[in-house]
Amino acid sequence: MEHRETHVKEPESVLKSAGKLLLGWLLPGSGHVLNGKTYEGITIFLVIHFMFIYGMFMGSAVFTFHRANPIRSSLEKASQMGVGLVYWIAYYALPKIESWPEGRVKSFARRSDFGRGNTRDVWGEIGYTFTLSAGLLNILMLLRLYHDLQYAFMKTQLDAQKSRRA
Repeated sequence: MEHRETHVKEPESVLKSAGKLLLGWLLPGSGHVLNGKTYEGITIFLVIHFMFIYGMFMGSAVFTFHRANPIRSSLEKASQMGVGLVYWIAYYALPKIESWPEGRVKSFARRSDFGRGNTRDVWGEIGYTFTLSAGLLNILMLLRLYHDLQYAFMKTQLDAQKSRRA
């Protein structure tokens, strides 16, 4: 089995690492770009936004809290919120869809059940899965970014201990 060299950067302050994680949540992939993994960050950005927006066009709803089923609605909302800023744009723009300016985007949104929550249809169910998966995928990528940041910190700590012993 072949061993791969891993590039380790200098450790950063906790505030800088937290900023990368917060930015990576708001704009998926941006934390990876700031951490030096540009292509990975761009890929994450494109995949997560495509999944969320395509799922909305397939008929998934933007979930809110419902008292009738609090656990399920909380988990659905948390999953979609994992997408970050796009979720909040959809959350505030969808109720105002009738006030959107007339044009191709509005007519396409009307024809495609954009954000209406039509889960009786097969496409609505698939869209529901796409939007939830997009948020969960971004959370998974944030955990990977956190691991990369912690690995850089731990690697420098171990190197410092080895140099003191020698």
